[in-house]
Amino acid sequence: MYKVIYSIGWLLALLPPRLIYLFADLLAFLVYRGSLYRKRITLENLRRAFPEKPEKEIRKIAKAFYRHFADQVMESFKMLHLNEKQILRHVNYTNPGLLDELYESGRSVIAVTAHFGTWEWLVSLPLVTRHKVLIVYKPPSHESSHFVYKIFQRRYGGISVELPRLPRTLLEYRSRNEPTATFLVNDQSPVREHISYWTMFLNQDTAVQTALERLVRKFGQAVVFIQVRPRRRGYYDVTFQRLPDDLEKVGPNGISEAFMRMLEQAIIENPPLWLWTHRRWKLGRKPADGGA
Repeated sequence: MYKVIYSIGWLLALLPPRLIYLFADLLAFLVYRGSLYRKRITLENLRRAFPEKPEKEIRKIAKAFYRHFADQVMESFKMLHLNEKQILRHVNYTNPGLLDELYESGRSVIAVTAHFGTWEWLVSLPLVTRHKVLIVYKPPSHESSHFVYKIFQRRYGGISVELPRLPRTLLEYRSRNEPTATFLVNDQSPVREHISYWTMFLNQDTAVQTALERLVRKFGQAVVFIQVRPRRRGYYDVTFQRLPDDLEKVGPNGISEAFMRMLEQAIIENPPLWLWTHRRWKLGRKPADGGA
């Protein structure tokens, strides 16, 4: 099934841009109007995150989200036909010098982002840094989808690393004095048995994924938040921003908290760009759970 979807997407992405986005508009309309993909969850999440907004505005954001989501699907396949120069015309890295400075000082980096904007364009990250770029992913539930992950992640020089193997991989690169940039998507909901930290996020008591925090404390790497903002349809600006990583100054879970606050502000500024279809608040806090 994954190979069939991949083949169809690969062929559609050969169309001229005008037709690709026409197809994306049609796809967004059908998915939203026909409630074909998690529309109820999307609307419920938006109402919870923005209780002050009227229903008309909530639905306007939802429509804009599905349009962005359809663009994201089509652009992901389009990347498979772009060479290095072409993809960098679509993705403008506004301050790559920040990574250069860290590389020159011998610092490895955790480059953290979220399911916000068209994050798939960040597979181009190896093209703008001298760090070895490690693209972290969880082993997919369907073995047949492995080839999709590897095609997307290695297209521009990234090194795919399954999350359970990441600590060992980082140790190997550190032993060779090779600075790495670990690309991590960190806004997933953690499994209940791994919850150690909660915070208020978009008006919700939210369990926080602490993989970022644990990695920084174990390996002492710099932390860079990556934000993708649309410039116009199909073209994006990518900005790097340092997060606090001085372990003597940040309190317990301070790095996770800084990431959540930065992400929250980005979502408030441009709500349609976050992935509202996932069940981010499926876990409720129990009396025995820890807190912020």
